[in-house]
Amino acid sequence: MKWPWFSVGPRDVLAIAVGIVIVAGLAYVLILRPDWRMWANFGFGPEWRCTYVGSADPVCTKPVKSGSSGS
Repeated sequence: MKWPWFSVGPRDVLAIAVGIVIVAGLAYVLILRPDWRMWANFGFGPEWRCTYVGSADPVCTKPVKSGSSGS
C-alpha cells in the first residue's frame, strides 16, 4: 500500500533537528537573554563607562581626567 504522504528519510530528520536547534538557540539569545545588548558597542570609545538601568537606554559617562588644571 502506498501512503498518501511523502516518506521522511534519516537526512530529513537530521535537517529538521538542526533547524530546531538553530531556532531554539536564536530564541534563547534574543528572548530569554536580553542582556546580550550589554556586549554591543554604542559608538563610544573604551574610556566611556555605561550603566544599564533596567529597560531604559544605558547611561554612559566619561570619567574626568585628574591632574589637569585647565589653565
